[in-house]
Amino acid sequence: MFAKYLCTSACAFIVLTLYCVMHSAVVQDSDFGLFLSLRWSFDVLIFWFLAVPVLTQGIIKATLFGRTAARLTGYSVIGCLTVIFGLAAQSFIWDLDLESTLKLAFHFIPVALLIYASLLSFTLFNTNVDKKLSITKPDGQKKTSSGAPIQSLLVTKGNREQVIGINDISLISSAGNYVELSLAGEKYLYRSTLKSIFSVLEDQGFIQIHRKYIVQVKCIDSVSGLGSQSPGVTLIDGTFLPVGKRFKQRLVRMRKLDITQQAHIE
Repeated sequence: MFAKYLCTSACAFIVLTLYCVMHSAVVQDSDFGLFLSLRWSFDVLIFWFLAVPVLTQGIIKATLFGRTAARLTGYSVIGCLTVIFGLAAQSFIWDLDLESTLKLAFHFIPVALLIYASLLSFTLFNTNVDKKLSITKPDGQKKTSSGAPIQSLLVTKGNREQVIGINDISLISSAGNYVELSLAGEKYLYRSTLKSIFSVLEDQGFIQIHRKYIVQVKCIDSVSGLGSQSPGVTLIDGTFLPVGKRFKQRLVRMRKLDITQQAHIE
């Protein structure tokens, strides 16, 4: 990913330099020179070269906010900061006084907002962090109306996507408009509510033990305190989770399931 970003930045630098050379020769009818063109291109692009990775991560984090209003606020704040810091950087690079900076603002602000809007659209489209619930089978197709068991999910982690197997998931936790899937020491985000994903996975060896937690039954090592006020579940990896009062009866019924024979229930 970083290599692609460097390659893209280098191409932008070359194109901008050629534009500067041609503009000075054709429009201004002057010889700006290759060195000054390179310097001008560097001064123009250096802020965006450093800012784009930071902006991309900021956009992704803002997208993970639960409410739409919070996301829009996050996007707006990032856009305003981009304009402020970008204008300050250009003013510093070109050593401008206040009057010249204000004149620069008329040209810089529209361009900066256009670049930011393009980056925002590209990031959301490319990472698919704001897509609807997406359930896939091994062949990559969405679940059909036949009701075939779901065997994999398309999830996100940071700015990348990958498909994970249902049988590899040990714990599903609520995370606002997302759920957090835990497997093999890694955590992934999946756009769904806990209620929605449980309705899909309930018949595939998963049980909800709390309003915030769903666990895969085969990953349960022990269940304790069902007769007390503070019952809990310990997973094979040592994770301890509380059991909600209205979910205790489900664990009691687990005694009758062959799939739970390996779990120790107190």
